Amino acid sequence: MSNGNGAVRGALGYLDSHVEEFTRTLGDLVRIPSMSASGFPPEEVQRSAEATAEVLRRAGIENVGIIKIPISVTLGAGT
Repeated sequence: MSNGNGAVRGALGYLDSHVEEFTRTLGDLVRIPSMSASGFPPEEVQRSAEATAEVLRRAGIENVGIIKIPISVTLGAGT
């Protein structure tokens, strides 16, 4: 059990020492418009996907990719 507690303490310590960086990164991401809806600029959705993928790569995640899915479904209230 002590190994698990040590891992948790280590993770929380890492979070504490990087909280400003994490907050800044998340702030940068949420400033990018990223709503995928009819009439919304697809370039902004792409920019959001690329920024998110880059954050994941910098965090050490391997094999990060962006999958483009063509959507031709109309969604709305009452449909």
